[in-house]
Amino acid sequence: MLHDRPPLAAVVDRKIERAAFVGTPVSDLYFGHYLVDDSATALLAGDFAPAYRPFSHRHADWSHPAAYHRMMGIDLQVTGNVRIGEAWVFQDIGMTRDRRLRFQTLRERLRAQPSKHCGHGVFLVRGRSGSQPRVLRNETEVAEGLAARGFEIVDPARETAADIVRKLSGARVAIGVEGSSLGHAFMTLADNGALLTIQPPYLFNNLWKDFTDLMGMRYGFVVAEGDREGFDASLDEILRTIDLLV
Repeated sequence: MLHDRPPLAAVVDRKIERAAFVGTPVSDLYFGHYLVDDSATALLAGDFAPAYRPFSHRHADWSHPAAYHRMMGIDLQVTGNVRIGEAWVFQDIGMTRDRRLRFQTLRERLRAQPSKHCGHGVFLVRGRSGSQPRVLRNETEVAEGLAARGFEIVDPARETAADIVRKLSGARVAIGVEGSSLGHAFMTLADNGALLTIQPPYLFNNLWKDFTDLMGMRYGFVVAEGDREGFDASLDEILRTIDLLV
């Protein structure tokens, strides 16, 4: 018996004649997919009907999406309990030419925002943020070592979307622990930029390589040492890998 399903709403708030829905079960959980995947799908959805996203309690407190949508020119309404006459849904996962063009459009809109640098390096702090703890124990050491070499240090959990874009836009290389925060970098890196991921030793996820390949960017990784309780990444290894990338 399916006891965990929410009951169907007895009251319909309003009716919508036509709607193109944006969102997936994955983007409902992870900010990176929300920012990258759903933004691109929103551009596609607008060609079929007004774009909507179902309301979700999972990310009701996320602070960055609304500001990103404004900067990218995305009009994505949120539904409640509605009755829909005609609905469109999308399987927008292929690394196709059309999807690349949509990413290109979104990236150009973000990079049209005021920026602090160009052709620089950025390190994204993760700390204990994210839906899954991935604790880089020597994160402060890595950040200080990169800052001493001119890298901009960005902490997405503490900064506004506008500040993140201002610091990341046009970066030549961005570095961070593999996860959703790298979506900030993918959307703002220079066209010939490079993304360097720090992989936890117990979880190897090459998701971002598909996206960098699509956009003609470069991609690299270093594997940290440790376990699920925490891990360390060698600053020397990071620097050597940067030299290979750029």
